[in-house]
Amino acid sequence: MKFHHAIPVSADCVIHRLGQNVRRIRMEAGLTQELLAERCRKFKAQIPHIEDGTVTSNLAMLLTLAEALEVEPSVLLLPTPLRSASPPTPARPQSGPEPQNLPI
Repeated sequence: MKFHHAIPVSADCVIHRLGQNVRRIRMEAGLTQELLAERCRKFKAQIPHIEDGTVTSNLAMLLTLAEALEVEPSVLLLPTPLRSASPPTPARPQSGPEPQNLPI
């Protein structure tokens, strides 16, 4: 069976993507590398190497990372979302008269 990809993906690209996603999700969750390592007991020493893309991950490691980060394993392999140049502008409250506190 042949698989066709719109964009060729190399193993190095996937390893790098995994590392970027682990780092991004870890930081969004407010975890340090040490705290994530505690959650990934078997792979404690490898967290920095996973994040910088210098270690090849296996399926067990992928599943452990996903569980520790509380995400689906597939999320760790998705392309990193593009960030806009500026953050979205928060909605402004509509102007109008201030509500009054009236006695009942």
